Amino acid sequence: MKKLRHAALLAALACSLAACSQTAGKPEAGTGEGSGDSPKPVEKKKISVMVYDRNNLPQGEGTYEKNRWTEWINENGPKDVQVSFVPVPRGAVRDKLNTMFASGSAPDLILDFDPAIRNDLVTQKLVMPLDEIIEKHSVYYKDLIKKHPALAKLSAKEDGKNYMVGRIDGLDINHYVLIRNDWLKKLNLQVPKTPEELLAVAKAFADQDPDGNGKKDTYGIALSGTSENILTYMYQTTYPVLDKNLEYVNPWEQVKASNELKKKLYEAGAVDKDFLTDTTGKKAEQDFLAGKLGIWGGNFDVKKLTSLKTSVPTAEPVPMALPKTQFGQYAPELGSPMSPIGLINRDAKHPDAVMKFIDFISSPETGKTLYYGLEGVHWKAGENGCPQIIDEAKYKQEVSWNRDYFVLTSKYFDKCQKEKKPTMTELEKEFDQITEEARKLYLDVNSPPPYSVDKNVVPTLPQDLFVIKQNTETGIKDLWVKSIVTPGYSMDQALADSQSMWKKSGGDKVDQYYATWFKDNKQRLVKVTDWYTFK
Repeated sequence: MKKLRHAALLAALACSLAACSQTAGKPEAGTGEGSGDSPKPVEKKKISVMVYDRNNLPQGEGTYEKNRWTEWINENGPKDVQVSFVPVPRGAVRDKLNTMFASGSAPDLILDFDPAIRNDLVTQKLVMPLDEIIEKHSVYYKDLIKKHPALAKLSAKEDGKNYMVGRIDGLDINHYVLIRNDWLKKLNLQVPKTPEELLAVAKAFADQDPDGNGKKDTYGIALSGTSENILTYMYQTTYPVLDKNLEYVNPWEQVKASNELKKKLYEAGAVDKDFLTDTTGKKAEQDFLAGKLGIWGGNFDVKKLTSLKTSVPTAEPVPMALPKTQFGQYAPELGSPMSPIGLINRDAKHPDAVMKFIDFISSPETGKTLYYGLEGVHWKAGENGCPQIIDEAKYKQEVSWNRDYFVLTSKYFDKCQKEKKPTMTELEKEFDQITEEARKLYLDVNSPPPYSVDKNVVPTLPQDLFVIKQNTETGIKDLWVKSIVTPGYSMDQALADSQSMWKKSGGDKVDQYYATWFKDNKQRLVKVTDWYTFK
């Protein structure tokens, strides 16, 4: 019965998306009862849709263009739409799209998470405004943005027109900041709550043999990767920084204060002196998982917890709040709960059909099937009514790789994704506890992320200003690094030299562009404090 009900819902959805006749029961000329003619086949409008090529298709599952899920989408989607999928290498999206647009072969629906790429497509007028298309041809998505206007606000550009479609993911943590609680206990220390306490704890972790092996082979904190970002998040130096009136400021004093703390940590021997060679932060992560680093920030999961526990079975990693500074208290970077992702090629022959597909692929029923698989084949209903995977190996082989086919589905509305597994290992339980505590610390409106507004709406600089900003920031970063590692080169001198380099390189033009843009577009901004309704 459940299968039939599910099929009926999908059929009803496909019917509404395909604009089924409102005169149901009234046969069309030449096709109805008594006409003697066979029903005419539905003429399908062909559209093309971009999908990421992550090179992760399991053997035997076909290709990105043709597999069990592309076939399911075409069989269950709008009956008058035929979808072909165009794979684009995940690591080369910009180059591939540039080539396809130049040759006239770009897909009708472009789906990408990079706001810079999306903004460039709008600026170059390679995609079309969607307001009229949504109004005339959408049912589900039109209702979604009516109920959640902030998503439409993020999708609009300077001319007031809406160029994108998106999804609502809900607000959740992105990075963890973890500290070894077992080290704190051994050294009789508390979780640091100020920059001064952070310095003291990091120094103790480096000097007082917290792992008890009799060697000086531990560090307090890292100055590479996301761990370095922790020390910038604390001071709200992450673009865009706006004042209380939502006007742009260049945070010179915050940057200086952040680097002063880094210099103190470096001079105290609390960090790896070779941090400059760890350009990706990978070594810092490895040091933490090997039990040699006391405070670390980054993405964390059960696999990494297992690695740490394998190295040090008694390790007790716990999340910590970012220490409060004179500039306020902030959370590690959070991902926006709303994501404008999709754009329609200006040369699309059937934008109405693309919109029907968007409605279908965005719907909760479609998302449920593509996320969990087929009922009775990949999942069964648990006691709480949520899908429970029947065979993990089968699910991994046949379902788990298909996520990029339904990136427009709003997982915020699938409460089952937030349900805990009915049975968990001890490590899974520990990770779940760490995550819940991190959510309490980081999803607090009183400690927002270290920027003022949703980054999906911020402008892309004109090319000449982008070059100035990119080249000059590289030189300025070198000056700050020099001030950290070079005795006698003061922070005051580094600040003066940085400001001088910025001005001589034309940085004032960048500041003026941002100041003008944010002043003129205040009505379009979505403040990060508005995110918390999506917790």
